[in-house]
Amino acid sequence: MAYPTVKNLAVACIFVFFLVCGGSVQAQEGGEGKIVKQIEIKGNKRIGTAAIKGSIKLREGDPYNQETVSQDVSSIWAMGYFDNVDVVLEDIPGGLNLTFIVTERPAITSIEFEGNEDISDKKLRKVLEFQSRDYLKHYLIKLGEEKIKDLYLNKGYQFVKVSSKLEKSDGEVKVIYEIKEGPRVTIRKVLFEGNEAFSDKKLRRQVKTRRKRFPGVLFRGIFDEEKFEGDKEKLKEFYVDRGWLDVKVEGRLTYSKDREYAVVTFVIDQGERYRVNKIEVKGNNLFSTAELFKDMELYIGGPFQPPVMEEDSRNIRTLYGEQGFVS
Repeated sequence: MAYPTVKNLAVACIFVFFLVCGGSVQAQEGGEGKIVKQIEIKGNKRIGTAAIKGSIKLREGDPYNQETVSQDVSSIWAMGYFDNVDVVLEDIPGGLNLTFIVTERPAITSIEFEGNEDISDKKLRKVLEFQSRDYLKHYLIKLGEEKIKDLYLNKGYQFVKVSSKLEKSDGEVKVIYEIKEGPRVTIRKVLFEGNEAFSDKKLRRQVKTRRKRFPGVLFRGIFDEEKFEGDKEKLKEFYVDRGWLDVKVEGRLTYSKDREYAVVTFVIDQGERYRVNKIEVKGNNLFSTAELFKDMELYIGGPFQPPVMEEDSRNIRTLYGEQGFVS
């Protein structure tokens, strides 16, 4: 199952931001430098005019400056209450009339869930980044779909579908999440392929993904996406630490017809095992090479094991540290 990367998600969010941050400045030529005699706010119903004016820098009596007005539009956006901000500039006797026209976001009156049998409304609300009485932000609604889906995936519902709909009325909106849970996937077997160097039993000790066993309360065998991904990394680390630096580990799920059971298979491409061809110690003026090699675990012709190399390095630092040399 593929998920968007953090980078892709960030790009998507920025794209949405520029889409919703539309606004325009309708200004007459020659407005720059003229005195702003009057500033008006229009379109606001729930957000006070004083609050909006308090967010901008330009004041009545100031000379008109396009850059300052653009910054003020951004400041009004930053309040988080509006779907659109337009600016209209008009000549009036003695100067200019500047009007900010805002379109308020609807307030969320309630958040409801449909189709959720296994996970309570309370637990679902906890993963959302908004609540009732907040102002509607469409990207948070979509983010909520992903968070609800992730919650189900981690409980074994691999085929869950989550969508949302909005019911708007008089400047308010009800948010409804529609959930199709699908079957909860239980692991029937955990298999390994390509593991020539280590037995299934040894590798099974490295992973958290487990098949269902008696008693079911303790060994439920529920498929967990996070554990599954973590297990692949754990197996890769296990091989790398023992000299198989180019190992590749993939995962495969095979479902029963009713999709309630799955066989999990970890597919391992071991590659070649790296061995130590040469060991050198440089700058060893205090101890001889033979003295330093004496207690080393790494040896020429033996498997290259990164954790063992780190341990040998620590032992050498300790040896020098005991003689007053601090690295």
